[in-house]
Amino acid sequence: PACLLALSLLWLGAGAALGGRANHWPDMRLDAGASLLLVGGLSLSLELAVRLVCAGRFGGFPAAFDFGLKCKEVHARSFDVPYECEPNSSFLPEFNSFGHCVQGGLSILLLPPVEAAAASAGAPRLPPRRPLVVLLSSLVAVYPAYNLVKRTVTYPVHSFATSSFANNAAEWAMGFLLGLSCGVAATAVHAGRAGAAARATGGKERASAAQVARPRGGRVERASLAFRACA
Repeated sequence: PACLLALSLLWLGAGAALGGRANHWPDMRLDAGASLLLVGGLSLSLELAVRLVCAGRFGGFPAAFDFGLKCKEVHARSFDVPYECEPNSSFLPEFNSFGHCVQGGLSILLLPPVEAAAASAGAPRLPPRRPLVVLLSSLVAVYPAYNLVKRTVTYPVHSFATSSFANNAAEWAMGFLLGLSCGVAATAVHAGRAGAAARATGGKERASAAQVARPRGGRVERASLAFRACA
């Protein structure tokens, strides 16, 4: 988990550095839906960060995305202990952890340049697919809503903080941040290449214009000298 967080910060820093040098930075204004999804995802990530640093109350180890214990109330009368607890850790070696992270990674499609590139990929052989890309990017909000509803129904209100909501949401949030960071970095690389291509095209046009102008000037000068000689 810490490596993924460091990687997302690295991609974000690289994107910011490359973007500062690019003269052709594309339009990054989000529509209303993407803005709401972005605010919601970042707010959830902040809430999970606060939950992690409360290890003194809940236990666990923040650097390893360990939220302590997740406890579920036992209703059977044969048990002397009213709660059944198990480790509440994120990014276990199982498919669900990977799936949660991948669903969060759909946030890369929230950035307009990435959305446009995905919608027009394969053109002109393939038709534009912007509605499909927008629908796919909207699925980034499905798992957090499902996770919230499921844990609210499964766990009582007084034990929600120690439910599995935190570790599952942390896996999604890490993918969400990683997707945004990769999207910013990809946009910056594309902007840099577009700027370099524009500068190269401008240089070639200026060179061609200079080459075309020189012969014209030479012919005019030679014609003037010939006229003077005849005179």
